[in-house]
Amino acid sequence: MAETLIAVISTTVALGALYVSWAGHRHQVRRARETAQRERETAERERGIEAREREAAERARQAESREALVQASLIDVRLRTVPSAIHPGYVTPQLDVINRSSHPVRELAATLHEQPVPEVCGDVNAATGRTFTLPSGRSGEVSARLADVRLSFTDAAGAYWRRDGDGGLRRGTERDGVTTWGPREEPVIRAVDTPWAAQPATSAPARPAFDFPDGVSESRAGRARPVAVVALVAAVVAAVAVAVAVLR
Repeated sequence: MAETLIAVISTTVALGALYVSWAGHRHQVRRARETAQRERETAERERGIEAREREAAERARQAESREALVQASLIDVRLRTVPSAIHPGYVTPQLDVINRSSHPVRELAATLHEQPVPEVCGDVNAATGRTFTLPSGRSGEVSARLADVRLSFTDAAGAYWRRDGDGGLRRGTERDGVTTWGPREEPVIRAVDTPWAAQPATSAPARPAFDFPDGVSESRAGRARPVAVVALVAAVVAAVAVAVAVLR
């Protein structure tokens, strides 16, 4: 009887130990599964954050690139031939460089048929244009097409650009005295073909017709004129009234 009881107790203890071991293993498996799930979720969140950061960086890069392209997109080029008034049968190509932006462009240079055109140089002020006269030739011998013209310039931000004859833009980087042109970029704004003003011979700002006293601006002086006129009229009216009263 005692042996049976001991056997039952031993079996019960063994089964209990087996259950505890199984339950512990199951708990460990569940915790490992939960830990793995949390790690996957964390990794997915991190990947999502990284993806959003990459998208934001790409949008910022595109916005910066677009902003950098704005002024270069507003540089317009026209090429035309003018018959010579002195030599019949001869024509003179003229290159119009029009800056429709609100900032000047500097360091103009151009090539025609891959050959430098020394006549094209200098700057173009904001909202103006310049006409450069190219070498003349017989009308049948002068080949002047806009597609063969490449204009390079430096924008207000200091970036160096090349404008191809079809309007495509390329950024230039200089290293060891050699300029390397980047891939073609399309203009973000198309310049409107409207009349333009020729750049004056001097870029000095126009001075007013008269000087204002120190501390008085032109706008303040302009506002002072109506007041002076009103005071003068009032004085005249008062004088007339006094004269009429005296005569009566």
